[in-house]
Amino acid sequence: MNYKFLVLLYIFTYSYLFMGTPFPHPLIGLNESDYIQLSNNDVVIKSSQIEKLEGKHFHAYILVDADVKAIIQVIRDFNTYPKFMPLIKEVTPHKDSPQNLSRFYLDLPLGIEYQYAISETSYTSSELSWLSWTISPWEENSIRDTWGQWVITPYKNTTYSLIQYQAYSDVGDIPFGFGWIIELVTKKSLPELLISTKKWIETYEKD
Repeated sequence: MNYKFLVLLYIFTYSYLFMGTPFPHPLIGLNESDYIQLSNNDVVIKSSQIEKLEGKHFHAYILVDADVKAIIQVIRDFNTYPKFMPLIKEVTPHKDSPQNLSRFYLDLPLGIEYQYAISETSYTSSELSWLSWTISPWEENSIRDTWGQWVITPYKNTTYSLIQYQAYSDVGDIPFGFGWIIELVTKKSLPELLISTKKWIETYEKD
């Protein structure tokens, strides 16, 4: 396979598809090595290109054998997240708000629990679907800030789609010796998060 051609094709495709699209966070381009990793069913992780962030921000990519609309349908269904996503114990809708608000409850090792509220926006089509979120005011938020997005596009000439995921988390002040919490809810959890999502969606598609 001519990977240089594939890289150029994706640069052109993204420039065409994403011009003027409303998702809020920019994407990071993939290189030839990244595409080789993806073709081997690996997760590609990239660090943030945004400077001077208080928290941690990473991008992650994976191929899923499903079409774009099937994937975004699963991504938008927050209620199923506890069934397949690591760390998430429960997700509940915030019924008192006119916005698309949900409350997430996380279980970490040593009995540590985190919770936060987010608002989300999304867009769906067969060629490009996305969902973005940002933290919402809630007196019981136990993290300082979080935002991120899922972007899903067809992977050309295959039955696969490309998930481009990114997440930012600022857990705020933490006790000395508990710095591992930051890594756990950001970079370390990303491969498991995307692999679990891939397995769930591909199983969901076959049912």
